[in-house]
Amino acid sequence: MTTNGPPNLLSVVTGSCTCRLVEPGAVLFEEGQPCRGLYLLHSAKIRLVKHSPGGDFEIQPDIGKGTVLGISDLLAKRPHPVTALVVERGEVGFISLEALNPFFARRVEALAAAIRTNLEARIQLSSLVADALAAALETRESSSSQTMAS
Repeated sequence: MTTNGPPNLLSVVTGSCTCRLVEPGAVLFEEGQPCRGLYLLHSAKIRLVKHSPGGDFEIQPDIGKGTVLGISDLLAKRPHPVTALVVERGEVGFISLEALNPFFARRVEALAAAIRTNLEARIQLSSLVADALAAALETRESSSSQTMAS
């Protein structure tokens, strides 16, 4: 099935995800590294670790299957705030920012169009309300002038 519409996230993920087997001790990403994409935990278990001068400490208990890492960092365009350390052998998928860009770009265009349409409707409504208020004010002033003249 083909479509001319924007791709959905599932098709981007399915077509652009590279999977690899990771072993305990491997590092998916280091604290401070730029976020370059999303990590999908298929079967591996990961521990998130924060480095500090007094030693490393665990941020979150082991996380595993179904977890997506890097979303907030990718959207905020900030480096990873923690290190992701593999603690149990398994499969991890990765989707690069370049693969996600077409998905997000088309969504941004659609969102911008919806905002423009909403603003145009609000401006039009505001104009109608202003015209109605001006007409009501004229009627009121006209009635006041006639009452004073009598």
